[in-house]
Amino acid sequence: MVKRNGATHEPGAREALLRRLAQTTMDRADVLATCSDRPNAIERLLATPAMGRAHEQLARWMRDAGMEVRLDGAANLMGRDAVTPRDAVRVAFGSHIDTVIDAGRYDGVLGILLGVAVVEVLRAMPLAPPVAVDVWAFSEEEGVRFALPFIGSRALVGTLDDACLRRRDADGKSLSDALRQFGAAPAQLDQCPASLTGVRAFIEPHIEQGPELERQNMSLGSVQSIAGQSRYQLVFAGQGGHAGTTAMASRTDALTAAAAWIATIDQTACAFPELVATVGRLEVEP
Repeated sequence: MVKRNGATHEPGAREALLRRLAQTTMDRADVLATCSDRPNAIERLLATPAMGRAHEQLARWMRDAGMEVRLDGAANLMGRDAVTPRDAVRVAFGSHIDTVIDAGRYDGVLGILLGVAVVEVLRAMPLAPPVAVDVWAFSEEEGVRFALPFIGSRALVGTLDDACLRRRDADGKSLSDALRQFGAAPAQLDQCPASLTGVRAFIEPHIEQGPELERQNMSLGSVQSIAGQSRYQLVFAGQGGHAGTTAMASRTDALTAAAAWIATIDQTACAFPELVATVGRLEVEP
């Protein structure tokens, strides 16, 4: 450990610093909640203006904490400890900065902001830590815009391939084009895994979504396993007929079949304690 001048070491100063940064973290979450593409709700999808505004604000906090900040090929915002010696052991904190539709203000961003707070705490300590802390804000985890989850982390482990880049959103724009227009360089995706070099551990603090901890009056839990996520798109094809005159016995109603299937999915999931299932979107035509 290396002693630093001007660092916080007075009695009670550390506790005061932690209290201040706890409030600062909550305040910062409120600021990021305003970075939304939809009024009166939080909606921040990959490579949208709202994400751009969130990146600008987050990058400012990272730099103020003494970090170097860059945007990688998948639009992940990467903060690197620029003060601790480069040969130090590296630990990364982070989470995703994108949201679902009508999201909560702490989902994802809390893990990023707590990482920034950790860096700020370490900077204020009288002894320089032997560990460098990086902070990663993954561009996409939720899978909303391109029906493809974990885009940011896929890039980091080298599995965001050309088939993924060809995925299109509801407006027909490809993932590759969206990244380029956002300022990222998908042609440099092969360089993303280099961010893992020297990193011994990745820590993702996350708001509880159970809410098991709340029910048990616990403030913190350590995750032992994660959900394996699968997504499917199904088409129920029926036959059109006059709603007022077609006899019930002659109807082939696609929505009725879909409703029965949805109910069965719910009943099946309830029969297995560790299984969860939901239907998140339903389109009925004509």
